[in-house]
Amino acid sequence: MADSPVARLLGFVREARQRKVYTAALAYAALAMVLLQVGPALFDALALPEGSDRVLTVLLLLGFPIVIVLAWIFDIGPGGIHRTGAATDEPAAAPGFTAGASWTTALEPAEDEAPVTPEELPAEPLDPERLQRAALGFVRHELRTPINAIIGYSEMLLEDAQDGDGADADVLERIRQGGRELLGHVESILGAERIESESRDVASYAGQVHASLAAPLAGVIGEAETLIAADAAARRSDRSADLERILSSARRLRELSSEVERVAERGAGTVAPPAPKVSSLAEGVLAKIRPLSSSADEERHGTLLVVDDSPINRELLAKQLARRGYVVATAENGRIALERLAEQEFDLVLLDIIMPELDGVEVLRRVKADPRLRDIPVIMISALDEIDSVIRCLEIGAADFLSKPFHPTLLDARIGASLASRRSQTRERTRLASAAAAPAGPELVLGGAPPSVLARLRTGERRTMDVAARTAVLWCDLERLAGVRPEPQARAAALDAIVERVRSACAAHRCECAVAQGTGIAVLAGFTAPTTDPVRRLAAAALSLQASGPSLRLGLHVGALCGATVGGGDLSYWLWGDAIDLARGLAGEAQAGATLASAAAHADLKEHFVSSSKGVIQVPGRGQTRVWLLERPAPSMAGG
Repeated sequence: MADSPVARLLGFVREARQRKVYTAALAYAALAMVLLQVGPALFDALALPEGSDRVLTVLLLLGFPIVIVLAWIFDIGPGGIHRTGAATDEPAAAPGFTAGASWTTALEPAEDEAPVTPEELPAEPLDPERLQRAALGFVRHELRTPINAIIGYSEMLLEDAQDGDGADADVLERIRQGGRELLGHVESILGAERIESESRDVASYAGQVHASLAAPLAGVIGEAETLIAADAAARRSDRSADLERILSSARRLRELSSEVERVAERGAGTVAPPAPKVSSLAEGVLAKIRPLSSSADEERHGTLLVVDDSPINRELLAKQLARRGYVVATAENGRIALERLAEQEFDLVLLDIIMPELDGVEVLRRVKADPRLRDIPVIMISALDEIDSVIRCLEIGAADFLSKPFHPTLLDARIGASLASRRSQTRERTRLASAAAAPAGPELVLGGAPPSVLARLRTGERRTMDVAARTAVLWCDLERLAGVRPEPQARAAALDAIVERVRSACAAHRCECAVAQGTGIAVLAGFTAPTTDPVRRLAAAALSLQASGPSLRLGLHVGALCGATVGGGDLSYWLWGDAIDLARGLAGEAQAGATLASAAAHADLKEHFVSSSKGVIQVPGRGQTRVWLLERPAPSMAGG
């Protein structure tokens, strides 16, 4: 549907402002005025021919449209020259910590410590069937990448359409449904459990993938081409880049489905998988990973409680675990399970959800509410295959969740990981108890730090360095507090009240810690201590902060984060990285009483919180960034 001339003009004006064309035009005009003023005198001093000033004027006039075109196409900034396009949701690389180069060198291997290369790792003989499964898993990953792009961009465009006049919403919905259909086909054909259980050659998978994806792919490509042609006819450019990404992703998926057929032509069941790319990656990774053993030689240690109302399931699972070396007790319902836990110490509980008399969710609640039992890891096992059950159990405190039927080796790995985590926590508590009786070590004088860092300092460690590839950060902006509370006493009282609110929200939602830094407070989740659902915890903390007192400006992002103690005699704790940089920038752009979430954070929140898209905004130091306004928990969460 064609836009009106006024709408097209307004869209052009907004696009020009977004691409910083006005800034370039003003800068060029200012430079031209200076050259026209000093030009005649400069030409006389250089004894240039008459008319040189007129030539300069003509050149400046001809150069103006060239500058406008270049400014429309390219973005010139501190990070260099980049081609201007639609905002990307991918976070920028974490900036370096220029004030302390020693931290960078500390992460590099010492001169006398030769780095370990893949060739030095012990080689494992590669099982052909195992390598084929890895190749199929890689193909599944490659197919899912463009499908996720189709679904993600169509959802963003659909949100924009629904926020506007609703034009083309039905077409965008068909594209999204086509993407979901494609994803369903890939998962049903190349799902990990199906590949593990079947004995088929690659050729049969290839043919099935190509046949299943052909129809929905043709639909997605056709719909995207229709919208692109309509936008071109209407001279509409605000969504053209996203539609082109959908179209290119669909075409890439079509190429990949043909590549699966070429994998089949090369044959399956050989040591070298057919596709060279798959071969190099699969061989490189699998050669470093020891194959899983199904024998009972690798015994485990621990006392487990299996709770299931089905006698067959209960006894079978108990015998399987006993063969692995565990001491196993059983309970046929939740009431008996609580009685067993009161009588005997267990290292881990395997708990079914659907049971008569007392269901697994209620048993989990009571276990986590009991100070004597709350540290026992509980793995939930259920035939319920829906995300709400997983979320509820993890929120209550479950260590893990497995859906029936499950692979016994996977269950064994989950049990081993949970037991290892509990032993690590036990050692840490013992160490902290010993450290508490020892003389206090150096303390931080600025801000604060995660509890694990403080514990390490109390044991005498002077320097700490933590790096996490994915940490959730909620930034509370205090920069504008000075203008609201200029008097020292009033400002100190306001700061004290805010700090108490942050601490209360942090404790209520089991966030890791709050660190004061510069002009704000950073609330962390999942940095130095493993945390389930860190982004959702911070989102809930943000909403409780906004409801507990005067309006705050908050920003939420998940990304890379570094933290270290710096200084001489008096240590300070510093944080830097993508997670805190963008969270701080979002809080600075938020309105009072609002929480802005990045695209990365919104991806973890959209199923559980109600958020409204605020489009693309300009964040200082980060450029164009797509953001969402966090509003409230989703009805399903609020009801729970």
